[in-house]
Amino acid sequence: MICDHGCLYCSTPTIAAARTNRVFKEHGTTAQKTHNAQIACIDLGTPKRVAADAKKLTESDVVMMCTKVDPYSPAVTETNLFCDCLHEVLTNNSSCQIRVLSKNAGIVDVLKDFTEYKDRILFSLSITAPASMQDFIDIVEPNTSTIQERHEAMKEAHALGFRMYGMVCPCMPGIMTSLEQIKSTFQKILDLNPEEIFVEPVNSRGQGFNNMIAALDSAGMHSHAKDIKEIKNKDSHDDYVADLINTVAIAGDLLNIAAPIRFLSYNKKENIGAKLIDDYHVIWL
Repeated sequence: MICDHGCLYCSTPTIAAARTNRVFKEHGTTAQKTHNAQIACIDLGTPKRVAADAKKLTESDVVMMCTKVDPYSPAVTETNLFCDCLHEVLTNNSSCQIRVLSKNAGIVDVLKDFTEYKDRILFSLSITAPASMQDFIDIVEPNTSTIQERHEAMKEAHALGFRMYGMVCPCMPGIMTSLEQIKSTFQKILDLNPEEIFVEPVNSRGQGFNNMIAALDSAGMHSHAKDIKEIKNKDSHDDYVADLINTVAIAGDLLNIAAPIRFLSYNKKENIGAKLIDDYHVIWL
């Protein structure tokens, strides 16, 4: 329900499934307070539920590990939770696909035990910045692997024969928004023969922006804090997303990328559609 990577921009504590879960009330806290304290809330009984549900899946189904929390956060690494869940899906269903996404490069060590299923597993690690901006990542993603470690782990997974995809997310203003920043990141991903590349802006929901601004200012990174402040209101966030969509489209054309690019937008098409060069690669959520 809550992972302990401590990403300051995370909006998971604001979703209803987290906010209203009784476990937080029973412990006299909230999902947001738990997240802010960098404490994980995990259910070690999950593999049993996964085993039952996996039997109902079809060849066209894709299991996401995970969409709202990291499947291999620090707390999870102290258990067999990710390994057990992956095993239950693969052994209780012979045809569904699994898409794995993390910010922990160590997850590749677990995947080494599942190479016999490599044709059913799509793998990626979130890339949130160029490796040269690790000082920013150390502030906003305090308990994650370095960007360089993530790139190296993706190369290792590719060498093991796993199917690969790209995930450039979240794209912070000034960190992953310029044409050069997007192009250089795409080029590294293209070396892995990705089946598709996903791109996502930073979500404006919840306390994420305020958390980042406070932490960046405290660390003396005032220019980065200012960049976040400038996209806080709805109109400026719409402009930021529209500019990012256009930059991603230009980068894809310049690099002649054959793999589908999927830009995930929570902003409404009617608010930014007129500002776009094209929206063929946008998934309007």
